Formats: sequence, C-alpha cells, structure tokens
Amino acid sequence: MLTLAEKIIFALALLVSLYFTWRGVARITHNIASGQGKPDWQVVLRKAGGAIFKFVTFQPVFRFRPIPSLLHGLIGWGFLAFLLINLNDILYAYFNWRWVDH
Repeated sequence: MLTLAEKIIFALALLVSLYFTWRGVARITHNIASGQGKPDWQVVLRKAGGAIFKFVTFQPVFRFRPIPSLLHGLIGWGFLAFLLINLNDILYAYFNWRWVDH
C-alpha cells in the first residue's frame, strides 16, 4: 500500500502520461481526418472487437512460419502479462485489493 504522498505523486505522473498520450492520439486522429473524405467512425467501432481479438491472439502472425510465429507470440504474451501484473500492482497500491493474489 502506498503512502498518501506516494499516491499523489503517482497520480500526478499518471495524469501527465495520459495528457501526452491524448496529445499523440489527437495528432494521429487529426492526420486521419485531414485526408480526403470523412472517416466513418462507426466502421472503426464495429471493427474494434476483431482488432482486439487479433491483438490478443496474434492471429495474423501465425499464418506462415510457425516456429518464429510461436516465439513472436510468446514475446507478445509476455508483454501482455507484464501489463496485467502492473495493473494488479496499481490496484493493490491504491485500494489494497489484488486482482491476482499469490
């Protein structure tokens, strides 16, 4: 569990990180919107579920060359596990609650 000062510092760091992430996303969406025609965001929202599924399962990677694809998948799944572990640590630090307990 974090002390109050640590919680405040971490929250400020998180807000700064989210601000710069938002600026980057806004710049990308502005570049997309500046092209010819208007982007159909409904299509993007419809395809988001499939994109998330492909992201988690690395489906496009496993089409060819199974051994390098498996190694690539293991690296990607390692990063996903690292993300989930860090999210679990944040939950524990702020709320003294663990998603996954040892």
